[in-house]
Amino acid sequence: MGLRLGERVFLLLALINLLIFAAAGLYLVQRLAAERGRLELELAGDLLKTLEGTILPQGELNVPRILGWSGWTEIDDAVLVDRNLVALPGGSVRPAGINLNPVGRAQRASPTAERTVLEALWRVCQGGGPQAVAGGRAVPIVSQSAVWGAVWYRPKERGTGRDMLGALLPAFFISTSLLVGGSFLALRRLVLDPVERLAAGARRLQAGEFATRVESTGRRDELAELVEAFNAMAGTVEAYHTALAERAEEAAEKARRVESAAMIQRRLAAMGELAAGIAHEINNPLGGMLNAVESLTKPDLSPERRERYLALVAQGLERVRETVGRVLRMAPREARHGAVDLTPVVEDTLALVRHRAEAAGLQLAFVPPPSTVLVLGAANDLGQALLNLVTNALDALEDGRARGGRASRVDVQLSARDGEVRVAVVDDGPGVSPEDLPRLADLFYTTKDVGRGTGLGLALVHSVVQAHGGRVLLSSEPGAGFTAEILLPEHRGSRT
Repeated sequence: MGLRLGERVFLLLALINLLIFAAAGLYLVQRLAAERGRLELELAGDLLKTLEGTILPQGELNVPRILGWSGWTEIDDAVLVDRNLVALPGGSVRPAGINLNPVGRAQRASPTAERTVLEALWRVCQGGGPQAVAGGRAVPIVSQSAVWGAVWYRPKERGTGRDMLGALLPAFFISTSLLVGGSFLALRRLVLDPVERLAAGARRLQAGEFATRVESTGRRDELAELVEAFNAMAGTVEAYHTALAERAEEAAEKARRVESAAMIQRRLAAMGELAAGIAHEINNPLGGMLNAVESLTKPDLSPERRERYLALVAQGLERVRETVGRVLRMAPREARHGAVDLTPVVEDTLALVRHRAEAAGLQLAFVPPPSTVLVLGAANDLGQALLNLVTNALDALEDGRARGGRASRVDVQLSARDGEVRVAVVDDGPGVSPEDLPRLADLFYTTKDVGRGTGLGLALVHSVVQAHGGRVLLSSEPGAGFTAEILLPEHRGSRT
C-alpha cells in the first residue's frame, strides 16, 4: 500500500533536513581536520625553531629557555635527546647524553612506549627522517647544517569533527523536529487538508454521489479557486446527470411501449400465420356436416341413416369446438397465472401447426411424458412462446429445403428433473452460424429471408420465459440442426 501525500511530504522534509545536516557536518569535519593540520604544522615549526635557537655554540642546550617556551601547553608529551644515543644488543636504545622531558613523564603510557620513542629518535638521528610513532612525531634538530639530535612530541588532543558532531546531534534533532513539524503542520493546513478533501470529493463523485461538494478553505488563494472550480464542476455534472436520467427514463418508457406493441403484433402475426391451418381444421368437418344436413332434408331417409348423419354432424361440431378452443387458449388476452400442465399446451401447439407441417411434408414428433409436468404461469403465454419456437423450426426446415437441403423433422421434448422443467424444440435444419447465435434474442434481429421474419419471435419467447422465472438456451452448429430449450421452475408437490 503506497504512502499518503501527507506522509510523503513529512518524509521528504525530514530527508531534506538530514541531507543538509550531513552536508554541513561533512564540511565542518573537513574544515576542522584542515585547521588541526595547519595548527600542528605551525606548532612543529615553532618547536623546532625554538629548539634550534637554544643550542649553544659548544653544543649544549639552554634548558631554562626551552622549559620556558609557551608552546609546551599545547603538547601532551615530549622527549628531547642529542645524538649521543647508544644502541644496545637487544635492539633497545639508551641515551648517553642529553635526555630531556620538558612536560614530564606522567602522561607517558608505559616504559614500552618510551623505548619505542627512543628507537624512533635514534633512527631519526641516523638520518632516517621524520617518523610518526606512539601517537606523536619524531623530527631531527639541525644545528649548523648537521643533525644535533631529535625531538619527539605528541600534541594535545583537540576537539575532532566527530566530537563536534556528537555535540551538535541533540541540537540538530531538536531543531530538525521543530522545523519539520512546523513545516508539516503549515503544509497540512494550507495544502494537504484541502487536497485530501478534494480527493475525497472526487472519489464520492466518481462513485455516483453527484450532490458532493467540498468545503471551502475560507482563503483567497489557488487552492480556494480549485475548490470553487470543483464545486462548480460537480454542480454541472449533477445537472447533466439529472437531465440524462430523465431522458433515459423517457426513452426506456418509449422503448417499453414499442416493445409491448411489437410483441402484440408478433402474437397477432403468429395467429395470422396459423389462419390457413385453422381454416383447414374447420373446413373439413364443415364440408362433412353440410353433406349430412343436406341428406337429412330428404323425406325418404331411413331412421338408421338419419341417426348416422346426426352423429356425423355432432362429431364435426365437436371437432370445430376443439379447434376453436385451441385457438382461444393460444390467443393473446389477459394472463391468468396458476398451475399449468404443459402436456396439453404442447399438444395444442402442435395441433395448430400440424396442417402446415403435413402440407410441407415435414414431421412433427412429440412423446408425452409418463407423468404430469406442472409449472406456475399463464398457459396462453407459454403456448405463444412454444408456438413461436415450433413456427421458427418449420420456417428453418422450409428454408433449408428451398436451398436444397434434406431437413424434415421437428421434435418437441418435455421432461422434468431436479426441480426444473425442460421443453425443447429440436429440428434437423440448416442451423445457425456461431456469429449469429448470440444475437438471436435481440429485438428485430432475424436470419430469415426478407419478408419472412420480423425479429420478434425469439425476443417474445425470452420475455415470456423470463416473466415465468425461467431461461432460454439456444444451441446450434451450421448444417447440424438447431435446439431451443425452455427451462422453467417445476411446480413442486403437484406431479402425479
